[in-house]
Amino acid sequence: MSVRQVLIDGPDGRHLAAFERAGRGTPVLFLGGLLVPAASWLPVIAALPGRRCIALDYRGQGASAAIPGDVPQVPFATHLDDVLGAIARLVPGRCHVVGLSLGGMLGIEVALARPRVMASLCMISTSADGELAENLPGYRALIDGIAAGGLAGPLLEAVLKLYLSPAAYADAAADAPRAILTNYLTGMDRHAVVAHCRGIMGRPSRMRDLHRIQLPTLALIGEDDQIVSQVRLRATAALIPGCVVSSTADGGHIPSLERPIRTARIVCNFLDRMDTAVR
Repeated sequence: MSVRQVLIDGPDGRHLAAFERAGRGTPVLFLGGLLVPAASWLPVIAALPGRRCIALDYRGQGASAAIPGDVPQVPFATHLDDVLGAIARLVPGRCHVVGLSLGGMLGIEVALARPRVMASLCMISTSADGELAENLPGYRALIDGIAAGGLAGPLLEAVLKLYLSPAAYADAAADAPRAILTNYLTGMDRHAVVAHCRGIMGRPSRMRDLHRIQLPTLALIGEDDQIVSQVRLRATAALIPGCVVSSTADGGHIPSLERPIRTARIVCNFLDRMDTAVR
């Protein structure tokens, strides 16, 4: 089955783009991480045969509408409105949500605000504790540097080191995750990069609310994640009733990029269990 790109109107009239593949059963909605476009999910989708899959691009990414120059940041709440709007327009009923990092945080928000539109949640490289205070100065300096000179040189290398496992960072092959991620990052408009990064810094902690999530939930992390530690992910998972934790060996913050087949297998097994439980 082929994948096509669709455009939908966002809540404020600006269009959002998504990749969509027809298929059977409950749709699977893929939400990417910060600065990681919907195209990054395509290898995972290819390894999930038969299922209807949708991968959403946030505003300012992929073919979604650009972020106006007079908009200094994209608040977390705006991303949530966009995701809820996409679900309303593309999903007839409920969907499984598979979210990477920012996408996992948005999945948590949807599970809390609109649980009836979700069948399950798979959060990858995700914690619900907000940004750690000790990380804020370094992240702000990085964002200010990108605003001044773009995402290139030492700043690009710093982001690659954060996102990739040491092994993937060292692999300079043209088709390796490092090269793919570099193309993603350098292909984004500088203003969009800064607006996304500034907006996510103020995201709320949801640790006190996680007990309210009553959906089947899987938490997945790469063992070499440089951004979300296993301790943080497991602390988040422990507060969600019945949440199952899994990991990918040698994977960094984006296991769906570094280990797409392994990631797809874990997600597929989880979704198959959901289908069996419904029968």
